[in-house]
Amino acid sequence: MYPPGYRNYWKSQFVSEAGLSDGAIETLVDYANSVTSPYTSIVIEHLGGAISRLDSDASAYAHRDAGYSFNIFTRWTDADEDDEHVAWTREFFAAMAPHLSDGVSVNFLSREGNERVRAAFGDNYDRLVELKRQYDPENLFRVNQNIAPRA
Repeated sequence: MYPPGYRNYWKSQFVSEAGLSDGAIETLVDYANSVTSPYTSIVIEHLGGAISRLDSDASAYAHRDAGYSFNIFTRWTDADEDDEHVAWTREFFAAMAPHLSDGVSVNFLSREGNERVRAAFGDNYDRLVELKRQYDPENLFRVNQNIAPRA
C-alpha cells in the first residue's frame, strides 16, 4: 500500500467520541472531495476496546480515552508538487482542529518537533524522560521520535 519512492506528508490527531460530529463528518467529506492526490488516504480509526481498559499511566501510551484517531496520509510522486500537497494537508488538518482532542499516536508523527512528541505521551512524558536518563543518558536511541534524557 505504501511502495517506496512516493513522497509523503502525514498529519494525525485524536478525536473524542463526541468530536466525530456532523460538522466533523461534513469537513471530512468536503476535503475528501478536494483531495490533491489519488494516492492519499484519509483514515478514521476507531479506538476503545482493549486500549481503554488500562489506566492512562499503565504504559507509555497515555491517551486511552480517545475515541478515534484521525489521519491524513498524503502521498504523491512528483517533487514539483510538494507545496501543493503539503498545503492541502495542512489546510485540511486546520479545518478539522475544532473537532480534534489532545494527543496523537507517536506512530503517526513525522518531524513535527518536541511539543508533538510530548503530546503523544501526555502526562507520561516526564516519567519517560526519567527512564531515558537512567537507561540511555547519552541518547543513543534517538533516531525515531526522541525523548531526550534532558528536558
